[in-house]
Amino acid sequence: MTERGTTKGAYTRSRILAAARRALIARGYGGLVMREVAAACDMKLGNVQYYFATRDALVEQVIRAEARLDLDAIPGEHLDNPVAALEEAVAELHRNWRGESGVVFATLTALALHDEVFRELRKEIYARFYAHLQPILRAIDPEQSDAEHAIRARLITALVDGAPMQTGVAGTPAFIERVQTLAVEIAGAETRPRHPSNTPT
Repeated sequence: MTERGTTKGAYTRSRILAAARRALIARGYGGLVMREVAAACDMKLGNVQYYFATRDALVEQVIRAEARLDLDAIPGEHLDNPVAALEEAVAELHRNWRGESGVVFATLTALALHDEVFRELRKEIYARFYAHLQPILRAIDPEQSDAEHAIRARLITALVDGAPMQTGVAGTPAFIERVQTLAVEIAGAETRPRHPSNTPT
């Protein structure tokens, strides 16, 4: 087995990905230089290229790792309260996409405009995202078809994608709560349960 498949190899790979992510967020795609990533990891360029042959291969893996973190924000099991699960997922994703995660996905969107590899990666990530949302939507409105749940997953994703871009209001609690409410309405919940924080005193 090569080093890439060992524990040491996995650790080295994770260090490279972390350094590349920092560079991507700080300086953008154009500012992510393989030699500088190697220097940040105290490695030779050839050692970095052993794990990631090109800058695009490295960026692709940074994006994939970011997508896995975002998918973790969506509960897939034990949906005792699917409405609350959806609200929590929307709030967490909104926070993520207003921050560093948003920079990573904006890079993916920009690269997908001109590069088939990144266009396919974007389709793949979004397809997985829709699939992760659908169990919550089925739990909220089990009478709808899978096709309807798929459409609702896309609508909720469009809402959550666009919300962080609304300047001046995106980070306010009232705006986030409104985004949550709209996501729940799209999901088909007839009523939105009141949280203790929303109950008049």
